[in-house]
Amino acid sequence: MNAARTHSISRLAALAALGAAAIGAQAADYHWTGAAGDHLWSTAGNWNDSTGNPAAAAPTPGTAYTYNFGQQKA
Repeated sequence: MNAARTHSISRLAALAALGAAAIGAQAADYHWTGAAGDHLWSTAGNWNDSTGNPAAAAPTPGTAYTYNFGQQKA
């Protein structure tokens, strides 16, 4: 194999690994709390992250979330 082809394959492998790491870093579970009181899906304050802390942002499409339909907000 020539040096240019080997370099291209190495670069492609590095980009694939970087992409996989970025996808893994974005993965998070969100849990509905309704704590913001506005009942809007897009309000970060209505969600907790997977550690139970208030979420920094609302879930985006493709994000795992849980919603407890039996829970009622007082």
